[in-house]
Amino acid sequence: VALAAVTLISLGLGYGLRELLPASAVPWLAGVLFLGFGGKLLIDAQGMAADEADEEEKEAQEAVDEAESGRRFNTAWAVIWEAFALVFIAELGDRTQFTTIFLATAPAFTFTGLLAGTLAGHALVTGLAVGAGKWIGTRISEKLLYRLSGGLFIAFGLFSLGQAFG
Repeated sequence: VALAAVTLISLGLGYGLRELLPASAVPWLAGVLFLGFGGKLLIDAQGMAADEADEEEKEAQEAVDEAESGRRFNTAWAVIWEAFALVFIAELGDRTQFTTIFLATAPAFTFTGLLAGTLAGHALVTGLAVGAGKWIGTRISEKLLYRLSGGLFIAFGLFSLGQAFG
């Protein structure tokens, strides 16, 4: 529900920008944004320590242990609310939100198509993270994932700039 709420906010912002920005500016802005995201991910990957993912896993396990001990949550609704709030806040202003906003500015995409595609993408990634996150984490380094993500964003940026020139 949190991802759906952020997606709806993103689509609303994107459709609002569609009305405010000249159509010729959108591919340029998207290209620069995607190249920036890609570059940042590649820089982050370069500076990433080998045990950084282990430290994050340790912090997450401590939070789970605290929750399971009953010290933090006393009802199922408290767990649901905490999960909603954390996901909602974490998704505000992140790469997926900006990507959704810029996709919504492009006249080629419909609201229904973007909503369905974004929610399906979130569901797939969340399902992979929950279902296979530990397995993936033991086989693929976080550094490699950052590099792959950075490469994809750079490809998206170059494609957007190609659209700007085309």
